[in-house]
Amino acid sequence: MESRRRSLMKALSWRVVAWTITAAVAYVFTGKAMFALSIGFADSLLKIFAYYLHERSWMSIDYGREPQPAFATVPAEDPRELAGA
Repeated sequence: MESRRRSLMKALSWRVVAWTITAAVAYVFTGKAMFALSIGFADSLLKIFAYYLHERSWMSIDYGREPQPAFATVPAEDPRELAGA
């Protein structure tokens, strides 16, 4: 299971990448750097919280998860130990 801090760090790192893409596309369409940066910033502020909530919501959904063992087993170094020899 991932911690809330890890989910937040993943959300932040992704938003840096996404912000760069959004600002670049906005700049290509408008030719105005400050306007493009503003669009990228506003987009990121809204979407970072949406991504975090989405990520945390998926933590409560079991779909596609591999079942985790109830306890970990450690194999014996000598198979005779298992037989009680």
